[in-house]
Amino acid sequence: MKNKITLLVCLGMVLLSSVAFGQKKDERRRTLEGQPAVRHRYELREGRFEIGPSFGFSLDRAMRHTVTIGAKLEYHFSDAFSVGADLGYGIGFNTGLASELEESYADANESAIWDRMTKRMSDIKFQGDVRFAWTPIYGRIAVFSKLFVLYDMYAFGGVALAYTANSGKDGEWLPNTDQVDAANEGFRAGLALGVGMRIYFNHWIALGIEVKDLMFMDNETGADQTRGLSDTELDIYKTCLGGANPTSCSVKAHVDGDDKKFAQHWFFGLNVTFLLPMQPKVSD
Repeated sequence: MKNKITLLVCLGMVLLSSVAFGQKKDERRRTLEGQPAVRHRYELREGRFEIGPSFGFSLDRAMRHTVTIGAKLEYHFSDAFSVGADLGYGIGFNTGLASELEESYADANESAIWDRMTKRMSDIKFQGDVRFAWTPIYGRIAVFSKLFVLYDMYAFGGVALAYTANSGKDGEWLPNTDQVDAANEGFRAGLALGVGMRIYFNHWIALGIEVKDLMFMDNETGADQTRGLSDTELDIYKTCLGGANPTSCSVKAHVDGDDKKFAQHWFFGLNVTFLLPMQPKVSD
């Protein structure tokens, strides 16, 4: 009988303690409801301007590489979203393919031909984008388990901007009616997409790494991309047929604005930016 009473008392005590523990757990859960996951976190982006020098390198140009030097400016109206621009002046030089082709025109009689061809190629004198960016990923990286650095990763999209130019004159290579400038010289606007990452040296200086695709109309080689099938080329042919000597007519190559095409221009970018004000907000 005593053993049964003792057992019942023990079970009752266990039951009461379980109920009390459950009530405390519910109270603790109610206390944490609506609270931030991390307290006293440095909000490195919200309400801050980001500005600094930027450098870019073309990745997919066939004949003329481009290196750009410019600046990045961005405003973070929240910790996740921002608007800004990355703009740069471009310097062009031959790709490996262009250098190989130049060697094949090393003969004195052919070097002039290569010179005329290179003058028709377009250089990207200016490139950039006006963007809307989203930063969904951020955290801390441990380097060799000793050095800890803050980072974030972002994606962006917006308007691509570029100015392309050639160094030659119209009619230097194909017929004198060519309008090479119309094919590969002028201001371009298009679509920009990219991703990037910031590595913070401290709370107000960061190294940025980006890859972006600028899509706009271009004719890098200054060549006849339509192969005699544009409206202008066919009109020239029809005009010839109605002339005095129609038997000598043929569809001839003609370079003009019709020879531009919507092309992708991939760039790898580096920037060092300063976030202002220097002291970021600290969450509750």
